Amino acid sequence: MQARLKLLLAVCIFLASSVFSQTSDKTSLATVAGQPIYEGDLAPYLQSQLRQLRSQEYELKTRILEGVINQKLVEAEAKQKGLSSEGKYDGKVRLAYRDFPLQQIHPQAQMAAEASRCAAEQGKFWEYHDLLFANFGKLDKAALLEHARGLPLDEGRFESCLSSGKYKAEMQREGREGTAAGVNGTPAFFVNGVFLNGAQPAAAFEKVIDEELAAAERRGSSSR
Repeated sequence: MQARLKLLLAVCIFLASSVFSQTSDKTSLATVAGQPIYEGDLAPYLQSQLRQLRSQEYELKTRILEGVINQKLVEAEAKQKGLSSEGKYDGKVRLAYRDFPLQQIHPQAQMAAEASRCAAEQGKFWEYHDLLFANFGKLDKAALLEHARGLPLDEGRFESCLSSGKYKAEMQREGREGTAAGVNGTPAFFVNGVFLNGAQPAAAFEKVIDEELAAAERRGSSSR
């Protein structure tokens, strides 16, 4: 499926570029010093920026697809073993979530991360988190407020929190800490200090978690 999506996106990008290059609209967009400017005159300036935007879109869709695939794999494996996908290590593993906004690639990531913390103030962090990933193309402030209304959250309280920028410094600090720990992209995971970089299959997490739990059990036995 992932290979198919990559091929599909590559074809779409190629076709979009071809259509743009073949545009022969002779309608003047502007006139400067008596010289008309046509759409075709913009092509040399637009092409590099369009390629960058399409690359960003491709990377984001691929990353989200990998996350969905991993979740489905976890659910399928848990079902096969007769376990709950949410309770596989119930009471044995604690999840801590940190933000690492990639502003160079996604300029709106910082504000979206701050918005999720504002949602957390009303006990809706994960619900809001899921909405952001389900609507990754809508991360401007108006869309962030729309997501808050849809949960629903207290809109006035949420907007006040977001506009204040109260979590901006915290997001920046977490970004610096991630960089210091060796993180240069998302997703990134640490299991008791063991670094798992990028989207990983469920088996990779199980292996590390099982090893760490076994080590903890051995330490506990030796101390008794």
